[in-house]
Amino acid sequence: MLKRFTSIVIRALRGWGTLGLIKMIYFEFFYILKNGLADYKKIGYKSSVHTEIDNHNIPTPYVYLYYLRKFLVNYKNFTFIDVGSGVGRVLRFALDLKLKKIISIEKSTKLNKFLKKEFGNKIIYFENDASQFSIENEKNVIFYFFESFDGNVFYDFIMNQITKNSFENIVVVMVISEIDNQIKLFLNNFQIKEQLKFSNQRSMIIFEQK
Repeated sequence: MLKRFTSIVIRALRGWGTLGLIKMIYFEFFYILKNGLADYKKIGYKSSVHTEIDNHNIPTPYVYLYYLRKFLVNYKNFTFIDVGSGVGRVLRFALDLKLKKIISIEKSTKLNKFLKKEFGNKIIYFENDASQFSIENEKNVIFYFFESFDGNVFYDFIMNQITKNSFENIVVVMVISEIDNQIKLFLNNFQIKEQLKFSNQRSMIIFEQK
């Protein structure tokens, strides 16, 4: 037991660094005490495929959402689209921002049942694969991803949305592990507005369309 705990601590320190780990733990405890803990095991959900991209169903760390809140405070007239909503941590955060509209994209029937019980009609639910998603009559949108796909699928999804819709303003927020290829793809059409890194494993990058 002690050996396993020591191994977890060492791995966390390597990933986050000492200061990053302190920040992460602080925000996790603070918001879990505030919002409660909803996890995949409690719901009885298990992904059919586990990959590095799938992250074993790990939600976005609260430390990222805390700093994202500061950035999005001036985007009240935007529609927020969470691609791969999971247990709804990002949706709850988005609700606090009082944005124009919030859309959840989640294909799991079990997770959608949980989300509807949690949020009711405060959220619009798209219960299908993200590749089938379409949105109409929205001018200002924010797409949020937490390592839901690999870089090429990220890019193809966003460009497909741009092609099908006449957005006036589009913001893309990604929390990703390996950023080089994704950034190169997005920089063809987007510019980096903010880039936050709290761990050696992940960065949060906020893109705005050029």
